[in-house]
Amino acid sequence: FFHNLDRFYQPLLLLKTVEGSLARGEARELHLAALGGASSYRCPSESTMRLSGYAMTGLDAMKTQQDLWAHLDPFVIPPPVGIGACARDALCRAAEQMRAAMSEEFEEPTGAAAPEESAQPLCA
Repeated sequence: FFHNLDRFYQPLLLLKTVEGSLARGEARELHLAALGGASSYRCPSESTMRLSGYAMTGLDAMKTQQDLWAHLDPFVIPPPVGIGACARDALCRAAEQMRAAMSEEFEEPTGAAAPEESAQPLCA
C-alpha cells in the first residue's frame, strides 16, 4: 500500500507482494502493477509516495479497479468541490477512447450480425 503525499491524489495498492532489500542510502526504481484506492481522487502523476505496512489480503475487491473502488470509496474523505478531474473520469475517458479505436479497427464484415451489447457500461 503506497500512500500518496499529494493531498487528494489516489493511494496505490499493489496487486502482488514484491520482496527485496536495499542497502542504507540505496535507491532503486521499480515498475509495479497497482490499483488506485479512491475513485474521487486524482490519478497520481510524479507524486511522492510513502510505503506503508498495511496489506489487504483475501479480498475479492482486488480483482478489478472497479471492485476496489466500490469496496474503499465509502471510507474515502471527499475532496473539495472544484479540485479537478477524478480518477473515475480519467478511466472513463480512456475506456471510451479505447472502445472507439477498437470499433474502428475491428469493423464487422459486410452482412455479419452485430454482437450483442451485454456488458454494463463502465461509466454511469
